[in-house]
Amino acid sequence: MIGCGNAGIPSPEISEKMYDDGYIHIHNIDISPVVINQMKTRNIKRPNMVYQIMDAREMEYTTGTFDLARDKSTIDALLCGE
Repeated sequence: MIGCGNAGIPSPEISEKMYDDGYIHIHNIDISPVVINQMKTRNIKRPNMVYQIMDAREMEYTTGTFDLARDKSTIDALLCGE
């Protein structure tokens, strides 16, 4: 989940719902350390849910790491900036 955030549907609730439905290997990234810490605390009972502070413009994953990459509005926000 690129730009997971900490409020609003579908993100972060979509990650939580997917996890609860059995998709337990979910990586959530956001540029904000505050957001990541809030979500780690909120999802303490979802131990395989990974939260990382990371800039979507410089992701540190190799090609083929994930089956799916999802974004709610991060790309829209990036395209609005310079």
